[in-house]
Amino acid sequence: EGFRVPRYSFGFFRPMTRKALEETLHALPEGLSEIMCHPGLSHHDDRTAMESFGRFFTDARRAEELTALLDPRLKRLLLEGGIHVERA
Repeated sequence: EGFRVPRYSFGFFRPMTRKALEETLHALPEGLSEIMCHPGLSHHDDRTAMESFGRFFTDARRAEELTALLDPRLKRLLLEGGIHVERA
């Protein structure tokens, strides 16, 4: 059977804020999709993160994505859309 590879990928160039995540879920095509998020908490100066990884990986962005993923409305959107979540 092998392993499954997503046909679609989202979030690579767009931080997954609550609004972006909601828009993505509403527009998901049929089939296996990947939504890329790097949630986390702030541990150091964002300036250091930007110098190391660029603007998409700052702690503020990670915290914003964590907030979006923990939003109770997310579960409702998944259920209403018949979206099944798998871990990578």
